[in-house]
Amino acid sequence: MTASEMAEKSGLKLKTVKKRLETAGIRPLTKEAVYDESAYETMLNAPPRGRPRRKGDQAPGAPASR
Repeated sequence: MTASEMAEKSGLKLKTVKKRLETAGIRPLTKEAVYDESAYETMLNAPPRGRPRRKGDQAPGAPASR
């Protein structure tokens, strides 16, 4: 299964799929980036990465309350 196929199947961005696989230590099986089938489940179960929101932040586009 390629990273593109995983992204299409999961609805995640290709960059997100590749980063999750890299973080999990999963390497492609060939130069064409073919991964083992179990890598898909591992990628889906990986926790989201990034900086957490501040306590006072609201959803993007929401009016600010002051």
